Amino acid sequence: MEPRPISHTEYGVGTTPGVPRPGSTSHEESGIDLESYLRPLEQAHAGALHGHGVAVGLAVRAVPGESVVRVTTGVAVDGSGRHVVLAPGGAAEVADDPTLGSVLVPVDGSGVELPTAGRSGACRVTVRWRETFDQDLRDQTGAFLTRHTPWLRLEPTAGGAPGPEAVALGTVTLDGTGRIVAGGADAGERGSVEAAAAVVRVRGSAVRPSADGLALEVGEVARAELRGRPGGGLDLRVGDPAGDPPALAVSSSGHVGIGTPTPSRSLDVAGGAAVSGSLSVGGRLRASDGVTLAGGPGDDAAGFHLTVGAVGETPVLRLHGGADDTGPVLLSVTSAGALTIGTATGRVSVQDDLSVRGALFVTNSSGGTVTISGRTWDNEADFSPSNLKVVMANRFLIPNRDRPFQFLVGYGRERFILGEGGLAHRFVRVFSVDDKGNAFFAGSKGGYVVDYFVNAVGGPLERGDVVVLRRSPPVASYGTSGAIPIPEVDLTDEAHDGRVCGIVADAVPAGGLPGTDPADDDGEASAPGHPLARYAGEQDATDATVADRRMGRMVTLGCWNHCKVDADIAPVEVGDLLTTSPTSGHAQKVTDRSRAPGTVLGKALAPLPGGRGTIPVLVALQ
Repeated sequence: MEPRPISHTEYGVGTTPGVPRPGSTSHEESGIDLESYLRPLEQAHAGALHGHGVAVGLAVRAVPGESVVRVTTGVAVDGSGRHVVLAPGGAAEVADDPTLGSVLVPVDGSGVELPTAGRSGACRVTVRWRETFDQDLRDQTGAFLTRHTPWLRLEPTAGGAPGPEAVALGTVTLDGTGRIVAGGADAGERGSVEAAAAVVRVRGSAVRPSADGLALEVGEVARAELRGRPGGGLDLRVGDPAGDPPALAVSSSGHVGIGTPTPSRSLDVAGGAAVSGSLSVGGRLRASDGVTLAGGPGDDAAGFHLTVGAVGETPVLRLHGGADDTGPVLLSVTSAGALTIGTATGRVSVQDDLSVRGALFVTNSSGGTVTISGRTWDNEADFSPSNLKVVMANRFLIPNRDRPFQFLVGYGRERFILGEGGLAHRFVRVFSVDDKGNAFFAGSKGGYVVDYFVNAVGGPLERGDVVVLRRSPPVASYGTSGAIPIPEVDLTDEAHDGRVCGIVADAVPAGGLPGTDPADDDGEASAPGHPLARYAGEQDATDATVADRRMGRMVTLGCWNHCKVDADIAPVEVGDLLTTSPTSGHAQKVTDRSRAPGTVLGKALAPLPGGRGTIPVLVALQ
């Protein structure tokens, strides 16, 4: 806005200061005072110091589904520096073009309603400076009065940006019937007035001793000062305006300093910084003296302290217990990724559940690594879908090179030995498994023992069937170096058969096949899939039936609850020896003791007076 020349009527005698000239002021002189002095002075002040926009109020209220927009009372400054005041008790112009016909509406305490009928799409709400001569008052009383009547308009945004004489209040979106759509209100080009000053000083009331010290004075004192820098930037000083350094400084490059007048980073803090809420850092966080995470208010509150140091030339991040770096090191991480948890003794203590997503690596007695994980391998189909593996070692395709290991379970024992310098620390083994699958138990083993077989009957086998060895060599083997054979079996069909080998327990699905050890490989990759996969049962089939030419498990030692017995041959009592019978898949009571050696299946654990049925037995081949 260009300023206008300012002048006013002279009411004194020009040659005699302080002496008013006689006579009444004319209408022309009053008009000169308004148009050439008061109004230009107001425009120069508001336009230069505050700019163009909303000063207070003039909110736009849009209710979805309604066909009116309400503008609340308030004040704005237009592009010419004129004040636009929508005040209760006044009036507002709402016509699209007042020169063709004025429409004045009263302004109440809640503002003015602006109709939206006849419009659609995105529309801008604006207010302009306007005055209206009150012709009715002139006709009724002869008085001359011009009222301030701000002009409110609803205009399509497609017509371009509003001119400098219009103050944008917001944007509303209307449907085809002129009703406000849901979510149809936006700030649009709405702006606020400004404050232009090289220095902003904040003062406040205070009680202080007088200069002579004889009294107390109530007056204004400097509280803070915000000053622009000559080369760009800002300085905020609190208290003494001459104090240095400023409490906050903003450089011409946009760097913010707290406690330093020359910030070199986006945020540069000289001294300590306390954060009582969350701290989010998108870039780097630099703290030369470490970062303290306090557990409560006050500088001495217990908590944690982060520092960055070095071991040799390797940076190390350390977490200390306490408020500074004198506390014990609870955790340290090197730039190479090495993680240590615990105090200087190296111990790790977990007081609650420990959740590990991924693998857990543990050092064994020789310094190697044992891996505990649910990792899936290339032969994962050989195992049950849900499993956890303990990898004691890795064997590579190098002929004749073993990496023996043992997995041990036991307890530690300390003994004081005279003559040997004090305590001896010993490990007592309770259970172990070595790399060849050999298991050791220091005590009893509960349950029954099974062995694998291949069904050669020509039809299905059922749980509880008594089976005998087929008169042919084993068809496959498993275990370390293939040391364990897998025989083919038939159903028993004769009494006192020396080929008796066990009772059918269940079928073996693909995930339950016994492990094979590629220790004897010559270094070439083997064919994909498990070598015994052709014998695996269907994954979703019942495990109580073993299909023909499929692999099953048979109980060869221990107590088993399912054994088919034919008691029509001879009644069975508890403790009777059982052997094979001529009834297919059934056992019978031993009736000829001379034929018992080598043909005994086990002992009956329940009676069966007659007929055919299933009883529990103690399997003990002999």
